[in-house]
Amino acid sequence: MSGSLDPAVHFELERIQSWHDTLEKSMHRLEVCPSAEVGNAYRDLLDTLEQTFALEHRVMETYAFPAIQCHLEQHARVLGGLHHLHSAVMRGADEPGRHAGSHLLRRWFELHQVTLDASVGLWVVCCTSRESATTLRRRATDRVDIAEAFTTSPRTRPDTPRRRGTDHLPLW
Repeated sequence: MSGSLDPAVHFELERIQSWHDTLEKSMHRLEVCPSAEVGNAYRDLLDTLEQTFALEHRVMETYAFPAIQCHLEQHARVLGGLHHLHSAVMRGADEPGRHAGSHLLRRWFELHQVTLDASVGLWVVCCTSRESATTLRRRATDRVDIAEAFTTSPRTRPDTPRRRGTDHLPLW
């Protein structure tokens, strides 16, 4: 992918990936640190998450990402929940802090990466690539299998009634 991508764009996408890696390390640190360090590890995790989200926000604004509102709302909900718990963690609530900041956040982050973050990356590539739209669509189609493994359409679950007149609408 990077062969046809502007070097500045490639650098921005690499920066986001670097922050995602740092976030993974912060979640792991919170998960395994001694109880006496949970408060600091939790605060560091929040700082890393805020910086990661701020970078993604700048990229989405730069390239006029059409689903920016949905993406930012997810970020706000995650940060809101973690900030709500922060004072309790600072007073010694280690286990809830570890659970939310490592286990729950990791599960959310894995899904978020293959859905919303992947769509931002694809949008940026489409906005800046020198390749044809057909080639980009082929590349995107090759990656759809990953996202489908983590998502299920409400229309394909047997326990969800079909709504008449909405079958033609996209799921996004």
